[in-house]
Order: sequence, then C-alpha cells, then structure tokens
Amino acid sequence: MDVNEQNRELIDIFSIPISGVAVWTPITGIYSGIYNIASIGLSYQVICHDRSQTSCINYCREANCDPGRCTNILSTESFQCTCLDGSIGSQCSYCQGVDCGTGQCVELQNGYTCECPPTFTGSNCQIDLCDGYCKNGGMCMRNEEMPRCQCTLPYEGDMCTEINRCYGVNCNGGTCWYNDFNYRCQCMPDKLGRHCELTNYCYTTNLNCTTNGVCISRKNSAYCSCFSPYTGDHCEIRDRCFGIQCNGGNCSTVDDDYVCRCPPGYTGRNCQHINYCDSLACGSGICVNEDTGYSCKCTIGYTGDFCETNIDDCGNNTCGEQGMCLDGVNSYHCVCENGYSGKNCEGRLCYLIKVHKWQFSVSSYQSIRNNSCASEQIRNCIQSNHSFMCYVITHVCVSYLCALICSNFEKLC
Repeated sequence: MDVNEQNRELIDIFSIPISGVAVWTPITGIYSGIYNIASIGLSYQVICHDRSQTSCINYCREANCDPGRCTNILSTESFQCTCLDGSIGSQCSYCQGVDCGTGQCVELQNGYTCECPPTFTGSNCQIDLCDGYCKNGGMCMRNEEMPRCQCTLPYEGDMCTEINRCYGVNCNGGTCWYNDFNYRCQCMPDKLGRHCELTNYCYTTNLNCTTNGVCISRKNSAYCSCFSPYTGDHCEIRDRCFGIQCNGGNCSTVDDDYVCRCPPGYTGRNCQHINYCDSLACGSGICVNEDTGYSCKCTIGYTGDFCETNIDDCGNNTCGEQGMCLDGVNSYHCVCENGYSGKNCEGRLCYLIKVHKWQFSVSSYQSIRNNSCASEQIRNCIQSNHSFMCYVITHVCVSYLCALICSNFEKLC
C-alpha cells in the first residue's frame, strides 16, 4: 500500500497519537500542518478542527491521484491532485498524457499499457507492420494480428514478390504449374504440347510399344521409338545387328540372326577375311577363300588350278574296238559300229552300222541346223567344250531275219 492509500484510510485519527506543529487559521478556525503518525512512521498533511488536534480529517482519502500526489486544501476543505505530467486536477492517471497512437491506453496497477490495433506494435503502437510490407502494388489487410497482402496479378506470395507465371496462360483443359523461372502445362491424357494444343495419338490409338520402346506422337499419327537393340513397329524384334561390326560392310537381320554384306575385297561372317576370290575366276568351279590365299573347287568333270580342263572320260578306251567314244562333261557316249550296241558297244545287232562324223564350231552348227536335209544328217550331235561332234549312222541289214527291223529305220536324206 502506497502513501496515498494509507492517507485515504485515515479519516478520524483522534485515537492515533500524532505530533507536529499546527498552524492556526483564524478565518476558518482550522489547524493544519504536517503531522507525524508515529505508529507507521509516515508524515502527511491533515486538517484538524480543534486545538486539541484530536479530530483531524484527511480529504485525500477519497482522492484518486495515483500516480501523482494528493494535497489537502485548507480553504476549501478538499483535496487537489498534482499529476506526474505537472497538471493539477481532481484525479491522476497512468494514461494521462500518454500517446498510444492508433491504440488505446489501459491502466494497470502500477502503470499502463497500449493495446494496439491489428498490424500495429511497439510500446506506444508506433510501429506499423503494414508500412511497406506489400510490394508491387499489393494491399495490406489489417483484419489479422500479422499483416496479410492482397496482391494484384500477376504477383502473389506473402509479400506480393512472386510472379505467377501461369497468369494468362491457356493450357486447353490442362493444369498450369510454374516455378521462379518458367511455367509448364500438365495436359490431359489425350493432349500434349507446351499448351496442350496437340492431339496425343499415342493415347487415342492405344499404340503398344511394349517395354522395349516409347511411343512418339506426330502430327497425324504415332510411332514407337525403340530402345537398342530392338526394332519393329512395336519394338518386338531384337536387332541382331546391334553391336556387330561388319568391317565396313552392311549388317541385316535374317531369320533371328545377322548377315554381313561385305565390301569388295572382304569376306567372312564379319567381313574379317580378305576375299582373294574377288578378282579371280575358277572357270567351271567355285573359288574358296582360305586363311592365306584361295583354292578352286571344281565342278565334277573338270580339273586344273582354275578348273579350266574337261576331264577326258574316254581315256580308258571305254568303247572298245567296236565303237567311237565321244567325250562329255563327267560322261561319255559310245558310237558303235559293225553290228554292235550297248553303252560300251558290248552287244551285237542284226545290222551293220556305218558311222560318218563331222566336227563343227558353234556358229557353223547353228547354220547347218537351218538346212532341213543337213539337220537330218547331223541330228546325232554331242557338244564338247566349244564345238559340236556330229555323226550319221547308216544301217545295213545282214540277214533276212533282220529285214523287218531294218525297214523301220529312217532313210537318209
């Protein structure tokens, strides 16, 4: 309890021993002065109505001079407050003379506080949190404890410092997303493009690229872009040429395998060998490449380094003495005479045979064939290398028993 509170509690102090010097005022008949209250060790001014000083009055008892000072006024038998700001009146207040700005001063037991409106702070509400808080033309809202900005497009964010890069962007049914630098349209499944302006033919055609590729949508269609080593319309074919080196040749997939088409001068599965046969001819044979060279594999009936020689199949006198041997390719033909027949002229006939033979070049043979009579005579011909060996058989019957047989033979021209 402060001094003024104690003063207010003291109305009649005749029962409390006091001491002090009283000043008599004839006009009012009142003693006044500073009296000491020995029981509590305090001094204050009181007004006493008689000389005995047994009935004294403290008019400050009813006063509200906190936090100022109360004074008893003798002439008016009342009190007067002298406040901290120097003003004089009937009461004092901690809020007296206090400037809380836009706020309101509230008395406390031993002081005051300023209750500030939203977005204002400080001991006297002197700090405006909205001052310069919202950037780029934003409006600060004061209906909350902390400032909040109402931004103007395309700005947004707590302080209107972020640019909404989706502002004004048409994603054609998609959703626009953005960051500090750019924006992106998240399209519906059947659309694609920066602004979802294109048709996604991968979706509309339901093209399946398996797990070996990815579908690419074009202007009016879609296709599968395959991952190596796969190919095909749906990336379903494994490219057997993937990783294959053909030594400058071209690789192609054939029947789930690869084939190298070698450049001139090379051969082998991967064109790894020199093709010695590239500039050589084996005549009637096939050239075979070997590690350090080549060899000619002749067809049956031919021999020689280049298969240039027709093997003489008449070399063993195959037709005997009864016939003439005509050499072929891996074959021979016996022209029998003097009544003999059979493959090797080993059999007898009932007629004699006269053989007339000629050898023609190919061009001469063709010319003779155009003559009907001559062509009848040389109808029995065998081609040998680059010429024709022709012969005519004359039949001569040797007995009556053969006459019927002989009459069936064609006559010569």
